[in-house]
Amino acid sequence: MKLSEIISIIESIIPIEAIEPGDPSGLQIGKFQKDIKHIRVALEASIDVIEGAIKDKVDMLFVHHPLIYTPIQSICDDTVYGHKIYDLIRHDIALYVAHSNLDRASNGLNRFFGNKIGLEDITEMNMDTHGYTLSGSLKKPMGLKSYAAFLGGQLATPSLKYVGDDQKIIKKVAFVTGSGMSLLKEKMFEEVDVFLTGDLKYHDAMWVYESGYSVIDVTHYGSEIMVTELMLELLVQHLDKSVMVSKDNCLNNPIKISEV
Repeated sequence: MKLSEIISIIESIIPIEAIEPGDPSGLQIGKFQKDIKHIRVALEASIDVIEGAIKDKVDMLFVHHPLIYTPIQSICDDTVYGHKIYDLIRHDIALYVAHSNLDRASNGLNRFFGNKIGLEDITEMNMDTHGYTLSGSLKKPMGLKSYAAFLGGQLATPSLKYVGDDQKIIKKVAFVTGSGMSLLKEKMFEEVDVFLTGDLKYHDAMWVYESGYSVIDVTHYGSEIMVTELMLELLVQHLDKSVMVSKDNCLNNPIKISEV
């Protein structure tokens, strides 16, 4: 199949109308008439992911995080970004990004995450968060500390950070994958018991603590690495069987947790 045909299929199942203004989703590198025989799905085009794609003769990377996010002044092989761009072009590997539209789609990452952690009755919250924030209910209520430990096991992400009363009973949950603290609204806590997202900063945590609310930092990586499962599933369902689709296994969380 041609790259242009594959893009048309992707954009029919992950609508481009849902792309946030200014978000660089779409084709970032590639030739529309290139024949695509092997697609690899990945969270992002890291150096390890690109090297794995080169080794396995991949024709196209389909990723969630954009490689080129802000305007760049030059492309030089002695920089991390330049090196990655050069390698993709040199080996004729197309790079397609589904970012904000994949987060927000009805069949997208946020809902996929909610299902993965076992929430029920998942619905969009009417909180002026551009369709990103969803909520769901636990099958069995549990204390905040226990729930944080449960999520760490579900996401294979130990030592999750959380803010709030250990014994607070959690019944209903609001959540946004990735870095979603900017989408936290105080009004949410009239409806939910805890907010899940990644990249919790100290000053935000202090406000949450002093306000008597609860937040669990499920980490950016922990909440989004499952996107490869979702992307693989969507492509296999809709692409011609002549196109091989594989899942990246190279990318690891760059943030390590020290052991005492």
